[in-house]
Amino acid sequence: IKKIEIERIHMEEDTAKQMNQDNKLFLDYNRAGCPLIEIVTTPCINSAQEAMEYLQELKRILTLKNISLAQMENGLLRADVNLSIHPIGSKSYGTRVEIKNINSISNVGKAIEYEIKRQSCFNNCLNPRNRSCHHQNLRQRGGHSLYGGKKFGTCKTRS
Repeated sequence: IKKIEIERIHMEEDTAKQMNQDNKLFLDYNRAGCPLIEIVTTPCINSAQEAMEYLQELKRILTLKNISLAQMENGLLRADVNLSIHPIGSKSYGTRVEIKNINSISNVGKAIEYEIKRQSCFNNCLNPRNRSCHHQNLRQRGGHSLYGGKKFGTCKTRS
């Protein structure tokens, strides 16, 4: 198993859950203010497979130590992926993209594979701007799938 370095662990408060339905935004404040732990790794994960193995091991440790039930489907463990690629032979990375609130280990793998393909395409033709994407919106918006759809327009774009 590859050694994954943890950069920091800190406490945060959960925010309201956002839900889009019938072109309306709904906020669920049931979890707002609940403490949560954020674990940030160094940028040492190099593939979707490594990310999924890391999350499986993290989930195992959290449940064995009775820290959390770590049930991703119930929102007790979520993953945000920050990803950037560099051309072969280059040492500098491209634009970092963050995909937020991924709720299963298999979806982490799918999101990473998709984003690698998307960024590879961009790097061949233009430089994408920084993005922060919400996984649920990407999956559900307009029939376009995160896993092969042609739109990536539900992301927040930062210059």
